[in-house]
Amino acid sequence: MKQMELMMTSKIEGSVTAVYKKTGVPSYENNPLIECLPKLGEIKEVIDKLSCYPSSVLHSSPSHTRASELIAAISNMFIALPQHYELAEFIDSKIKQGYISRNPCLKISAHMLQSNYENMLQGNVIQSNLVNYKAPVAAAIYGKPGTGKSISEQKILALYPQVIVHDSLGITQITYLYINFPHNSSLHVLCKNFFDALNIALNKPDTVWLERRESLDSMLAKIQAAVVRFNIGILIIDEFQSWRSKTKDSDLVIGFLVSLINTVKLPVVFSGTQAAKGRLESTLALARRVIGFDEWDPLK
Repeated sequence: MKQMELMMTSKIEGSVTAVYKKTGVPSYENNPLIECLPKLGEIKEVIDKLSCYPSSVLHSSPSHTRASELIAAISNMFIALPQHYELAEFIDSKIKQGYISRNPCLKISAHMLQSNYENMLQGNVIQSNLVNYKAPVAAAIYGKPGTGKSISEQKILALYPQVIVHDSLGITQITYLYINFPHNSSLHVLCKNFFDALNIALNKPDTVWLERRESLDSMLAKIQAAVVRFNIGILIIDEFQSWRSKTKDSDLVIGFLVSLINTVKLPVVFSGTQAAKGRLESTLALARRVIGFDEWDPLK
């Protein structure tokens, strides 16, 4: 509790101050969590932002170092295609959809924030008792290994400032968190990965959120509280093909993710290989909440 209060009252290195611009979309009107986000832009603009080419300066490098420098530059080269723009639109829409029901300027949203925060103080799991709010559906992105799916997602997320401070509202907004699903399907490791990513975003790498023998309800309450307190826009869980249905935590993980989607209205994107699609389809609780992106194949 004290750790979270400290983070909210201290300056976060690398954050930006919110600047609001009208979007022209009625459902986004007067929502500071959306109006502070950068406009995605037209297809050519986004492709230019995502692409990365070797510098022409390398041609003037000394001959004995030029080859190694070119190899290093080529390894970082990224050529964006129209499919990358489609993926960017998909992620952008999910972030904004999730913020529609969490507008801090609306009375019912403020009530949800306060109620959830008080529940967190008591160590309780947040209950979804606001019937007027429809939870954002989860989403899924599948692709063959080696097609650049993960790096494409990360480069698209980098189009947004990760931490935005709203001075006039006294709130902090984290637009996205990106984590990997644990190979052993451990719920505790999944939660640890979440808080590790949160610490990186907040530039607080040494903060410890979880006890060694933390209960499921306590872990869920802490994550729910963090999502609400820091206005997290989207959670992308990569490598979801690692989920296994016959591990001791398999049912707990699914119940945990469903609760996260339903109670705090957080859009969750499951990303992975085609095997991840099979994992999701095998569990009805998640499968019926998921809207899929066309199979990721930028060369189609």
